[in-house]
Amino acid sequence: MSQALSTLNRHFAAACEEHDVRATLASGPEGATVEFEGQEGASPELMASVFPAELETAGVPHDSWRDAAALAPGEAERVGRGLARAIARMRVLLIEHQSFISGGLAWVFPQGEVELRERELAIYRFPRLGAVDVYADAEGTAERGIHIDVQHGDHGDTVSSGFYVPTLIRGDFTATIDYELGRWEPGAETVCFALFAQDVPSEQRTYVMRRTVKDGPQEFLANFSNQHFTEPMQRPFESKGRFRLARSGDEIECFHAFVDDPEAFVSLGRQGGHDALDLLIGCKTWTSRVAGPFEAKLTNLVLEGALAPDQPPKAEPRPDPRAE
Repeated sequence: MSQALSTLNRHFAAACEEHDVRATLASGPEGATVEFEGQEGASPELMASVFPAELETAGVPHDSWRDAAALAPGEAERVGRGLARAIARMRVLLIEHQSFISGGLAWVFPQGEVELRERELAIYRFPRLGAVDVYADAEGTAERGIHIDVQHGDHGDTVSSGFYVPTLIRGDFTATIDYELGRWEPGAETVCFALFAQDVPSEQRTYVMRRTVKDGPQEFLANFSNQHFTEPMQRPFESKGRFRLARSGDEIECFHAFVDDPEAFVSLGRQGGHDALDLLIGCKTWTSRVAGPFEAKLTNLVLEGALAPDQPPKAEPRPDPRAE
């Protein structure tokens, strides 16, 4: 194997492992090729059909790298990074393919600019038929919030669901939200609950999160793109708390506060070197295998920062596929 092909394989294999994408980088008479396995309801043909466009977006014209042996070392590194970015995007497409995403969730929070209220909130559920309900309190409820209720059951490899603000935030921002947990019954696997910020392609993701393992302590930590986890802070179980994410320049910092002093935020970690990307804000719960139920109520979301001038179309309501 040539040094250049070895470089491509290193980037490609690491990205496939990180993002759980089943694919192989092969070298044959016609040059290097990527071969996909079917997974999560997406056929190999579907994945192969969209991959060239993702390579183009990652700065790698689809046929420019086929003769891997001819690539100079610096060019092989560039192409390898492009392949890794394209594979990361394939994970996003797999999630979208198997997810239920619907707009029309009411903006229930007492604060929020007019545009935020008009564009409302959106529901996200993976897999699309997962045993999770996300809903808003009715108008007139004393303290309106958004509920994420995960039913008891065998959730397979993963169930991940919550809501997000389908309005992009630009530049420096602070996002703060209160939460209260109800029934919270983990199984043998970990259950996680988080406030997150991510770009649309899901290449830059930051979570301020708490996680629970059955019979274990509560752990509070920062998670940056599933590549860097800070040392968790451990506490006995408390049902109420407050998450906060803040970006200043190229640095994002994660905070948590407890109900006994909701203004005493503790920094759980920060990371610099972030590109100034427009971000979406949301909350979600995720777990796997036999677990549940889990109940979380989110209230008092406060977003401080500028809205991006160019927004995607408003997220439209869709019928729940479980009712079909």
